[in-house]
Amino acid sequence: MENMSSTTKYFILIALTRKNMHGYEMIMELEKIMGKKPSASQIYPVLKKMKSSGYVTVEKISGRKKVKSYKITADGKKFLADLNKRFDSLVEAALKNKIKVCVHCGCEMVKGAIQKKVNGKNMFFCCEMCAKSYSHHK
Repeated sequence: MENMSSTTKYFILIALTRKNMHGYEMIMELEKIMGKKPSASQIYPVLKKMKSSGYVTVEKISGRKKVKSYKITADGKKFLADLNKRFDSLVEAALKNKIKVCVHCGCEMVKGAIQKKVNGKNMFFCCEMCAKSYSHHK
């Protein structure tokens, strides 16, 4: 459940950066983002914790039904930015060993690198043009 709460918290904050939402609207938005519809029992406890942590505020809107509208706070935006930085670091660490650097132009590639032997050494290039240019200059 904690894993779902963390993921749910992250996606709720992302959704709230787009606009303020009431609970059911948020459930529908999270279904679009996450690919599956979370239940109210997964959403409301997370929203309650996020409110007590100062990441969201709640405004009661009167009408035929009493509806609570949730809004991300400055602390919530900072928390989301920190989560994004951590996520970026994880992705960078995961890709680090897969990134090849073109020895000619220095561009970075995850896929599609061309490997050529130059003077007995294996080298990576982003394209045939770089491989030919490098070979002619060495």
